[in-house]
Amino acid sequence: MDQVDLEPIRSLCQQSLASLEDDPQEEALLHVLHQHRPRPLHRTGLGTPEALATLSIDTLRAAWKDRMQPRGAVIAIAGHIDPDDIIQHVEQQFGDWTGPPGAPMSLEPGPCGRTYIERPSQQVHLALAINAPTAADDAYEATRLAVWVLGGGSSSRLFLDVRQRRGLCYGIGARWGGGTHDGFIQITTGTTPDRVRETLDTTLNTLVSTATDITLEEIDRAKLQFRSGMVRSGESTRARAAAMARDAIVLGRVRSLPERIAAMEVLEPEAVMAAAAPWADATPTIVGVGPADACPWA
Repeated sequence: MDQVDLEPIRSLCQQSLASLEDDPQEEALLHVLHQHRPRPLHRTGLGTPEALATLSIDTLRAAWKDRMQPRGAVIAIAGHIDPDDIIQHVEQQFGDWTGPPGAPMSLEPGPCGRTYIERPSQQVHLALAINAPTAADDAYEATRLAVWVLGGGSSSRLFLDVRQRRGLCYGIGARWGGGTHDGFIQITTGTTPDRVRETLDTTLNTLVSTATDITLEEIDRAKLQFRSGMVRSGESTRARAAAMARDAIVLGRVRSLPERIAAMEVLEPEAVMAAAAPWADATPTIVGVGPADACPWA
């Protein structure tokens, strides 16, 4: 790393961070995860204004040497390749990569709560987060299916209750996020200032109702949609490589696409309902971004 490269890169990073003010939905999402996720998993690749301003080349070099270690690294490749050639190439490029194992991660809870960020806009963007099983948890697959029922598409509870029946927003959705150390469910939407309180209340009510009365028809429909999504993603080499890497990290082995689909198909309805049940008592972390007089809990 050269000293001469530091300032141009610092400037680009600062511009990326500043551009969040022009993307309130992304700003709301990043802030809610910053508040909700345990420390140090709350950090983003964007950094903070203070850290970017004071970063030196020596600090950057030391951080790279300390953190970029081979232990636990996974390289997943999908596509029309020759495995022997790829293995030889990887060994040539990374064979002498050495370093001490990283220290065990110690997690501290995030502050959670509710935060409203004032921005001069015509809309209010909301982001919510609640705890969920990690990717290594036995309830992971059932949780993903339950989240699909909650907010995975145009037939989901949130889409029907918040958008279709009441016309409170243009789009709304939910997804699982996290990894082997933490898991969360995030919900994002945007609406006008005069409807933001009703939008938030309806979203919270839908979260609770989904926790208590998921139907067999919804589970079957979610399985069909989930299977279709996995088949489509199987046509993307990037998505296949990502799935392989996740399996290698979480399971210690790589599953085929039919095996991944089968894991979802065999889920019992009771497992999906049980995965959703904790939502009834969840206290979401909530972040809103919008005009000063539109905070829905003020």
